[in-house]
Amino acid sequence: MILKVKHITKRYKDILAVDDVSLESSGGRIYGLLGRNGAGKTTLIKTIMGIIKPDNGNVEIKFEDNEKGEKSIGYLPEERGLYLNISVKDQLLFIARLNGLSKEEAMKNISFYLKELGISNYLDRKLKQLSKGNKQKIQLISALIHNPSLIILDEPFSGLDPVNVAIFKNLILKCRDSGKLILLSSHRLEDVEEICDEVLFLKKGKAFIQGPVKQITKDYTTNNDILIITDTNADTYFKKLDLIYRKTDDCSYFVKYEFYGRIMKLLNELLLNNINLVQFKIVQTTLNDIFVRELNDENEKSLIGS
Repeated sequence: MILKVKHITKRYKDILAVDDVSLESSGGRIYGLLGRNGAGKTTLIKTIMGIIKPDNGNVEIKFEDNEKGEKSIGYLPEERGLYLNISVKDQLLFIARLNGLSKEEAMKNISFYLKELGISNYLDRKLKQLSKGNKQKIQLISALIHNPSLIILDEPFSGLDPVNVAIFKNLILKCRDSGKLILLSSHRLEDVEEICDEVLFLKKGKAFIQGPVKQITKDYTTNNDILIITDTNADTYFKKLDLIYRKTDDCSYFVKYEFYGRIMKLLNELLLNNINLVQFKIVQTTLNDIFVRELNDENEKSLIGS
């Protein structure tokens, strides 16, 4: 399947929530939507879902012949919603039947996903008896139960402990590897960087940074720090070469990559003065670094949605 978002604009009275945003991706990919609260992510997701009608632009979703149109879309909303007084089985069976599965198909898929998420023994338990993390697993299964080709996940890791985050990521990667397209919005940037193929940074409703994760982090790494750790304090030698640095402890120095020539002279000085080098490495820029650096605008006004 192929998703094409073309020049989407959405305004709420005087607030421009999404401003001429375009993106394109296809099956077998994970596409991350990033941005501060109020940047327009949820508005964009709801526009792709057809829940919100854009003022300008359009969304094209092309399914393969064996895919079933709108029933081939799975959605995990940021605002969770479960029927707490019914059982896990009844909740998932209800969602599966709404999406056109027979009871036999539904039960087969329910058993599969419960096992994948390690909660097979919860089939007959009422949802109100589950922990927050296990409720979220049921919510995720509800989005996947009908085997959709396009999976939209809005803050899927919110409130999960590290073990459950790992379980969720593993299942999401399996979905990608089976040829599905996953559109994922999350503030857990370390997880986004680990599993996403491409990302779009939204700022004030506009597409600010967009492209493959590896290429984006590579482009930003040119202005990166070099970490130098010595076995004893070496401030004197840094100052001698007019190297600007910041420290996290007495013997750990972060120096800008742009001073690489002087850094090489520093290493020679350290060697001549019997100061051992414990560690020397270029610190790779992360999506979190880019997020903080580029989206840290204290004057940014909150927009509708997130």
